[in-house]
Amino acid sequence: MSENNKAVGIMGYGVYVPWRRLKTEDLTKAWGVQAAGIAELSVTAPDEDAITMAIEASSNAIKHAGLEPYKVDALIFGAELKPYSVKPSSTVIAEALGLMPKSATFDIEFSCKSDVSALNVGISLVKSGLAEHCLVIGCGVPQGQPSDEQEALTSAGAAACVISEKDNSIAYFEDTYSNTRDIPDMWKREGDRYIRHGWRYESDIGYAEHITSAVREFLEKMAFKTTDINHVIFYQPDGRLPLGLGKTLGFTDNQLTAGLIVSLIGNVRSGSILLGLSAVLDKAHPGDRILVASYGTGGGSDVFSLVVQEKILERRGKAPTFESIINRKKYIDYITFLKFNERLRKGG
Repeated sequence: MSENNKAVGIMGYGVYVPWRRLKTEDLTKAWGVQAAGIAELSVTAPDEDAITMAIEASSNAIKHAGLEPYKVDALIFGAELKPYSVKPSSTVIAEALGLMPKSATFDIEFSCKSDVSALNVGISLVKSGLAEHCLVIGCGVPQGQPSDEQEALTSAGAAACVISEKDNSIAYFEDTYSNTRDIPDMWKREGDRYIRHGWRYESDIGYAEHITSAVREFLEKMAFKTTDINHVIFYQPDGRLPLGLGKTLGFTDNQLTAGLIVSLIGNVRSGSILLGLSAVLDKAHPGDRILVASYGTGGGSDVFSLVVQEKILERRGKAPTFESIINRKKYIDYITFLKFNERLRKGG
């Protein structure tokens, strides 16, 4: 971290996960597809989308931070798939939260690391003094085509956090590192309804190589050993790859457990990292160091570390926890899921 920039951290955070669930065994029965390490998916109802989920998560984050909404002077929304292809979503969210008109708002997209790309910009805004309190949001929605394995992996949810100066924070950022390289592992062209992918590129060359390289470079840069880290959060495309990656890098399963949310709700893609971080912060202790490594199909990886501060104890109970949110659920069948997402329509 540059000596010319002030230290910043997370002042508060919040999550939202839709309460409807689809069991992955229903997709296996329908199409024969497998969801490695995922039992069920959080899915949206007809009245839910990236904007509504972002508003819910943001409300919880602002409440957790103990802020009045008008004190948030910047909002950055990171998401792959949004309701509008031209109109910004960040302005709608800001208006609903009561942030407008003084706040600066941005929409950011970098496939499934859109949340961390938004976080990097938010950190920079606060460090530079351009914003005092920056609300960062990450959100994901299901994108898989019926019969495709992505349908059995991707899910819905959102997480948000308020970035402020270190003294106000429950956890402060130490430093960051990025690794970017063009990889044709997943894409969606104009006119495509669903994402397309190349599995070998995504799991091996894209996901594994990017994160492995970025984490090793970051640990060397910071002179950290793997034992200096209490919690590790990787981007989670399924329930198998993050654990294998952890072993490759020398981390234990215990270091990954608290942030491994994919087995509970599926891969939220551009909300995956912030949701995993929220789950960790719910249980972290002052002094704990957290390592986060994102991956964005396309491809790139951002790595950063945080250290938890005493203020986290004061803020506990100020907003719903990740666990309390996901324990509120109701199962729907596959046909209902298809109807909700307009993948099954009446003829005529």
